[in-house]
Amino acid sequence: MGRHGGCRMTSATNTAFRDPARSQLFLNSAHPKLAGRRPIEACGTEADLRVVLAHLPKS
Repeated sequence: MGRHGGCRMTSATNTAFRDPARSQLFLNSAHPKLAGRRPIEACGTEADLRVVLAHLPKS
């Protein structure tokens, strides 16, 4: 996925968590619903990005 997808994911996590430190923790920690992958690594395509974004807390 291109650079813009990573920016969209970071922006979405910052909004969802309202705390940059918690956002970074989410992005860089293994997630069981992503087969143990880190969200930042799991976004190879637009479809992958949608899956990761679906696991964010709802605001």
